[in-house]
Parts: sequence; structure tokens; C-alpha cells
Amino acid sequence: MPKLIIQLYLFAFSLFTFSPLLSLPNAEQYLAKADSLDDLGLYQEAMQQLHIVRYRFPEASFCDYGELLGNLYNRLYQYDSAQWTYQSVLENCDAPSKIYSAMHGLAFMYRMQGVIDSSAIWEYKALTSAETYDDNAGINLSLQSLAILDYVRKDFRKSISQAKKLIQRLDPEKSLSLAGNMYNLLGVDYRKLDVLDSALMFHQKALEVRRQAGNESRIASSLNNIAAIHLTQEDGKSSLPLLLEALEIKKKRKDSSSLVTIFSNIGNAYYFEGKVKRARTNYQLAADIAEKINFPEGQFENLKSIINLDSLTGNYKQALQHLADYLELSEKYLSEQKEKEILALQEQYEAQKKELEIAEQNQELAQQRKTITAVIIVGVLFAGLALFLFFLFRKNKLLSARNQLLVQEQNHRVKNNLQMISSMLSLQTQDIQAPDAKSALQDSQSRVNSVALLHRMLYEGEQIGKINVKEYLSTLVDEIRHTGNSQVTIQLQVEEDPVLPIERATSLGLIINELCTNSFKHANTSATLEINIVLEITTDKKLRMVYHDNGPGVEPAIWKQSKSFGNKLIRIQTNQINGSFDLNSEDGFCFTLHASA
Repeated sequence: MPKLIIQLYLFAFSLFTFSPLLSLPNAEQYLAKADSLDDLGLYQEAMQQLHIVRYRFPEASFCDYGELLGNLYNRLYQYDSAQWTYQSVLENCDAPSKIYSAMHGLAFMYRMQGVIDSSAIWEYKALTSAETYDDNAGINLSLQSLAILDYVRKDFRKSISQAKKLIQRLDPEKSLSLAGNMYNLLGVDYRKLDVLDSALMFHQKALEVRRQAGNESRIASSLNNIAAIHLTQEDGKSSLPLLLEALEIKKKRKDSSSLVTIFSNIGNAYYFEGKVKRARTNYQLAADIAEKINFPEGQFENLKSIINLDSLTGNYKQALQHLADYLELSEKYLSEQKEKEILALQEQYEAQKKELEIAEQNQELAQQRKTITAVIIVGVLFAGLALFLFFLFRKNKLLSARNQLLVQEQNHRVKNNLQMISSMLSLQTQDIQAPDAKSALQDSQSRVNSVALLHRMLYEGEQIGKINVKEYLSTLVDEIRHTGNSQVTIQLQVEEDPVLPIERATSLGLIINELCTNSFKHANTSATLEINIVLEITTDKKLRMVYHDNGPGVEPAIWKQSKSFGNKLIRIQTNQINGSFDLNSEDGFCFTLHASA
């Protein structure tokens, strides 16, 4: 009897001790919660649930959640991570539904980045996969994406045809979401064709279907689209109630990415109502949210709206300041992307270092055992090391390819942004009649072109972070000659073939650009302007640049007292490279720069 009592006690104790463990959530529960949060549009919260699965349940199959992980990376604009995830699904998963989803996800990722040809290739692959396994839902999704691609290609009539064909395939009661998307696409297509009555009709039909489906996120999108039609007619009064309703929905759902567009449209509505202050406030809110969620494209777009608003209201000084903020944001975005890649590489290095240290310790312990045991352990270690090195080789190869794509994309975006800024300044210059404001914008455009040229030569060059100064200045001087007075000759003499860091090359280019601009402004129009530029690196590694023109010249004291922006920029750039300069007004104007090479 005592033995039986003891056994019962131990059984009860074990139930009391271990029963909480039986109620702990498992990986499937976290995945189900992540999927529900994704449906609600709570993408950050869904990502947190997946991180719990990845680190708390390493035995969980990647193929079970890789598709959702890639989709969340897409929705959070982390396209490089999305690409890596989808590629991993294609390489490691066999289920047809997973393969289709990965292909469809890659097509969506490329479409969001504007790489339309690659998007079409992957979408046709996904469609073929869906047709092979008779996946009707997948076929409809791919047909929807192909219709959207026609819209992105600006083939709006073909997009309309594809959308109407897909609507005919759908069961109206079972495919409310997809039908709503197609009605919405038809509305957008007709709006692009400037057939606003049809556009409004289809957007209202999309809103009706989406209200029937109860999808609040899509309802808000339709409200925003209907408001956008009113905005094309500069009808801010009709659009504001729709936008405010959409705003309340998106705020409730915490859909920050959509809030950027809605606040931007509200800003447009207030602008058309003549309420400039409110318009500016909403543009700023949109830009702040875009910055918070790391959505640089939205931030850039709203900064452009703020710059345009300042320009239209005659506040050119503030417009130029926001333009500087725009340029700084572009440079910061590029730097942050590089820092993230460097940090990831450092973390991988530390992990590899620790693993190698553990392997070495195990090898030392193995050598102290008996000969047969040592041979077996050493053989196992070498096999594991070979597999580990093979894994590192594949991982580093993928990382190298991804880094190359990222750098190319970054350079492409910076180049496009600089070209857009230059074009915007050029267009603004054409609309301005005031000579001083027009001259200021032309000078700013020249400075932007100087930086754009430097960036282009930087990422096309062979040495990272350094510029061939002779080639850069030769190209810069040619561009300055074309933009200046036709009666001008510029002679450039560069000794040897110096290579400078990017910071010094930037300052040198801006200084020469300002000096040439000043010479053009003060030149005698009846005589040919002659400019001579000499650059040399002395034996003690010092940089010396002499700029001389045959213009009227100016007294050094007067030049140094000038408060013009160009003179300030020359002083700032000289100080930035720890340099100094001398002035001479004999026989024209002479500027001599001294700095470390």
C-alpha cells in the first residue's frame, strides 16, 4: 500500500509540474496567427510571429512559412530579402502550390520595383505552373497580374480587355475580392485614357463589391481612387469626405503604407481648395510616415510636392532648402543600405569565427582519445567542415549576387533622382521671370549636374571611392563650356593622371563650377572669355589648382567680403578639404587653391 501511494503521488506531481508545458503554443499556432495578421494588413505584427517560429522552432519546415515570409517582405518594401526568400522556396520546396506562390511573389516584387520584363517572365512561369496543376485560383491571380502589367506598360486598352475577360471567368459570389480588384483596375485604366465617366463608374462598382465583401482595406483604396478622379478635375471639395473616410479606415488598421498616399491626396485636395497651409501639413505628414516606415519613394514624392508648393508661392529660398533636404535624403538612403549590408557581413563573420573556434576545440579533445576513436572523430569533423564550407560557398555566392543587384539598383535610383532634380529645376527656370530667381535656379541646376557627373563616373570607375580627376574635370569643363557663353575658351592642364578620394573630387568640381559661373556672369560680352585651369600634385603630395581668366577681375578684398551663395560655397568646400586659397586681380582674375592630395 505505501508503494502504491508513493506512485500516485509521483504521478500527480508530474502532472502538476509538466502540465503547463502541454499548453505552450506550438509553431503551427504562431504561423496561423501570422497568417491572420497578414489578412488584417498588420504586416509588422505578422512578421514578429514568423520571427518567433524561425528562432524558437528551428525544426519547423521553411517550406511551411517561406511563402508568407516572402509576401511580408514584399509588403514591407524589403525587396532584396523577398527575392532571397522566394529563391530559397524554389530551390528547397517541392509542393506545386509553394512553387507557384514563389514565382507569383517574384513577379510582384519585380513589378513593384519597375522591372517590368522580369515581372512578366516570372508571371508567365507562374501561370504555366498553375495551368499544369489545374489550379483555377492561381490561373485567375496570374491573369490579374498580367492585366496589371499591361497597365504598368501604359497599354491601357489591352489592360481593359484583359480585365474584362477575367471578370467573365469569375464566379461573382465566390470571387468578390478578385472582381473588386478588376473593377478597380478598369477604373484606373479609363482614368489614364481620360475617360473619367467610365473611370468613376468602375471605381464606384469596385467600392460596391468591396463593401459587399467587407474588405475594409480595399474599401479605403476605392474611396481613395474615387477621390483621385475628383482631384484630376481639381475638385477638392468632393474628394475630401472620401479621403477622410479612407483615412479613418487605414488608421484603424494601422496601414502606414496606404496612409502615405492618402495624406498626399488630402494635401492635393486642400491645395485645390486654396488652403495652402493645410496642404503643406498633409504633405509633411505623408513624408514623415514614409520616413518612419522606411518608404523612401513616398518620402521623395511628398518632398517634391513641398518643393513645388514653395516654388509656386514664390518662396524660392525655402524651396532650395527642401531641395537640399531631398539630396541629403537620397545620400542618406544610399549610405544606410550600404551600412546594413556591412553589418550583415560582420554578423556572418562573427558567427563563422565562433563556429571555427568550436571546431578547433573539438579537434583538440578528439586528439587526446584513443587512436581509433580519434580517427573516427577527425573523419566526422572533416566531413562536417566540408559540408560547412560548401554551405558557406553557396551562401556567399548568393550574397555576392544580391549585393551586386543592390548596388546596381542604388546607383540607378541615385542617377534617376539627380536627373529628375535637374529636369525639375530646368522646368521651374522656364516658368520664372525674375532674373535673380532664374539665375539662382540655373546655378543650382549646374551644381546638381556637377554632382551627377561625379556619381556616374564613381560607379562606372574601377577604384571604389576614388575618381580619375583628369577624366572627371575634362568632362566637367566640356559640359560647362556648352552651358556658358559661346565666346569662351577653356584650357585644362592636368599633370600626370591623379586619383583623388570622392570627397576631394566633389569639392574640387563644385569650386571649379562656381568659378566658371562667376566668370560667365562678369565677362565682357564684346570679347572672347579665356579661362585657364591648371591642376598638379606636388612632390610632397599637395594639391595645387590655379584658375585664371582674362575678365575684368575683382579686388581680393571685395571678393572676400562678398556674401553671395557661390562665394560661400567656394569657402565651405575649401574648408571641407582643409585647404586655403589666394586671389590675384592682375591681368584678370586668378584663384589659387592649396590642399592635401
